[in-house]
Amino acid sequence: HHLVEARSYKDLSNISFAEVAVVVNDSDKQGIFPVLLHHILSSGQHDDSIMWFSHGRAFAIIDKEKFFAEVSPLYFCTYEYELFMKWVEAYGFQQVKYSKGKTEMVVFYHERFLRFRSW
Repeated sequence: HHLVEARSYKDLSNISFAEVAVVVNDSDKQGIFPVLLHHILSSGQHDDSIMWFSHGRAFAIIDKEKFFAEVSPLYFCTYEYELFMKWVEAYGFQQVKYSKGKTEMVVFYHERFLRFRSW
């Protein structure tokens, strides 16, 4: 396994997504997008399309077609990759291209979005 692209990482685990929500004009919802995303990942029900990395500081959509056909509409009311990406970017998630053998995927992380820290 190796990262194709690396970025600096800051530990912001003590900052709430409610604080981030104010910055992206979502204060009335108190960061509903990351809450739902965390639920999806932590439930384990959709590990065939989206999953945490074992270290719990990043996740990947491993089956893009299945995620946007089945999971995204259920939780985010959209089939659109572009809209999902706008939310990801609005909340400050970073993307890293990751390759494992012949498989390449996009990995997402945010210094505050951690597997073992529930909302």
